[in-house]
Amino acid sequence: MTWDSLTPRVKDRWRDGPMADPDLDLFTRRGRDARLGYANDDLSLPFAWTCVHELLRDGGRAAFVLKRDLTTGPAGELLRRRRVGDRPLSMRRVHDFGSLSPFGREVAAGTALYRLDVGAAADASEGGNIPTTRWAREGETPAFDSLAAMRRTLAVEETALIPADPSAEASPWVRADAERRALGPADYRIRHGVKDDAKAVYALDRETIEAHGIEPDHVYPYLKSKHVVKYGLFGHDRHLVPQRLAGEDNADAVRRETPNTYAYLESNRERLEARGSSWFDDGPFYSLFGLGPYTWADYKVVWCRLGFKPHFAVVSTVEDPLLGEKPVVPGDHCMFVGTDDEREAHYLCGLLNSAPYQRCLRDISSGGKSSLSKSTVSRLAMPEWDAADEQNAIAEASMAAHRIVPDHVDCSKRAYNAKTIPELDAAQARVDRATERFLTARDDQ
Repeated sequence: MTWDSLTPRVKDRWRDGPMADPDLDLFTRRGRDARLGYANDDLSLPFAWTCVHELLRDGGRAAFVLKRDLTTGPAGELLRRRRVGDRPLSMRRVHDFGSLSPFGREVAAGTALYRLDVGAAADASEGGNIPTTRWAREGETPAFDSLAAMRRTLAVEETALIPADPSAEASPWVRADAERRALGPADYRIRHGVKDDAKAVYALDRETIEAHGIEPDHVYPYLKSKHVVKYGLFGHDRHLVPQRLAGEDNADAVRRETPNTYAYLESNRERLEARGSSWFDDGPFYSLFGLGPYTWADYKVVWCRLGFKPHFAVVSTVEDPLLGEKPVVPGDHCMFVGTDDEREAHYLCGLLNSAPYQRCLRDISSGGKSSLSKSTVSRLAMPEWDAADEQNAIAEASMAAHRIVPDHVDCSKRAYNAKTIPELDAAQARVDRATERFLTARDDQ
């Protein structure tokens, strides 16, 4: 039930009633109006929390049947904070009914039962883990008439919910077994971005391009770490990439077809020949490293290998005012996976951005300079794309997230990363749910 579904009389009563108590902090995401219900969130959780606050003493216990999406989506932040007003709350157990429909097909929302205690003496959950019972179909038509009927017609699996990011108060909860399944062999080869060791030569601004008359044929949009955010890009640089493949001996073609480009390179020959790495020994004096057919794949899932910002995005082409529409080339600080299938790229991106995979990355990364290196990300399970329903669901959720980011690039990357974007939070929750279904479905096969 949302705020818009209430009658004007009920809205007025709620604005002036217990739910408006500032100590409860029930609506925190978008200012005072949101606290009074204008955010149009599902009101079931604020209502439940008000009941707990008003009716339970310390040590009191309660159970609520609510949406299972509260474990991951933005509407569940209140639940995941594990407090009611100034009192701690202990989530004792969650019964997860997955895709089952305890209330019939007309109630489409996924269902879970949350069992909790309130008050200081109740906060005893160990390590943040929440014991969880997963109920699943077992051949027969599920029956929910009684606990005995449920036990007779449904399978039960014991697991746990754990915070995807233990340092974040309202972090999404992921299933511990789903997190374990996120570790495994990667069926995709991870590639390194283009390396040149001469940024002063290859990085081009408008002034340099125009001053030397450099033809656009070998100039491409180029990605640095500052450009990549989760599900999108914050701009690009321009870079000279005079080869299609590492070591390609194409000097005659470059001189003939793009004479100004060749003349520019020739004017920097001494600088280029002074590069110390043996990576550049093969081919012409302007050779690059980290180039191959994969560089020119139609779609690339890209991330920055330095530091620890586990942000993955799908890139393809961008429209540049000087170059027109051209494929994006990942730079030296980037890693990527290339594919010519758009949905496959978004499936991979969704996996890597999902809560189970993000938590795994926090667990296995070194925390050092190259925390998201090839060796680290290769430890994550990336099963091959076969267009299964679960994979398509991940891809669609990732594509939806990518459509949201371009509307929010009118600020600095730092400011963007600090923003709360409700639409993106909701899309991320879809990614998380689809990934969890995919991981558990693989385990059930």
